[in-house]
Amino acid sequence: MGQRTGLAVVATVGLVAAWVGWGAYARRSVAVVPYTTVETVDGVEIRAYPASVVVETTAPTEDEAYARLERYRSGANEPRADVPMATPVSTHVGVREREGRVLAPIRVGGEAVASTVPVRSTTADDRVTVGITLPEGYTVERAPRPTNAEVTVRADPPRTLAVRPFSWWATDDRTESQEAALLSALDGTGLEQTGAPVLFRYDPPLTPPFLRQNEVAVAVDVPG
Repeated sequence: MGQRTGLAVVATVGLVAAWVGWGAYARRSVAVVPYTTVETVDGVEIRAYPASVVVETTAPTEDEAYARLERYRSGANEPRADVPMATPVSTHVGVREREGRVLAPIRVGGEAVASTVPVRSTTADDRVTVGITLPEGYTVERAPRPTNAEVTVRADPPRTLAVRPFSWWATDDRTESQEAALLSALDGTGLEQTGAPVLFRYDPPLTPPFLRQNEVAVAVDVPG
């Protein structure tokens, strides 16, 4: 019994180590949307993001929207290009986190087309809009054209975001608490909120909770 217990402990430690190692590798192997930190206010970063190209779709459910984008990334586009993914994934605050999504690059064949994140989603009238951001260098004209008419490509202008980081699983309660802290930190700063809060997630679903990197963010107007 003692030997069996010892072997079980060793096996468990090995599995945990592999889990942690995979989580760290998954984060390092995925690109991040570029930004410049302008200043930090009470634990909140004010970041300037450049113009970007977004591929998005609106569906009755978040899962259906993600499925369309997965098909786009896997070749449902012209010229049937692979579109691997990067971090962070972003959703509007209040949308429940769903496990089981593949956020790592998917390659099926054809020309490789990198993508960055955030993947953004918003809910309105019982429908969900989800979008992925393509990497630097892409324009609306150069982006692979979706073969599904419900998937569109559009340009996002440069924007400034106030961002508050946090770890562990991004549950509804934890996200709402972080959103409240973010908005509270902006009070009296002269930064005017210009959009709805969003949730950024940087990790694939199986990443250990203590390695997860999340952020709540909101678009702001910087005076001057």
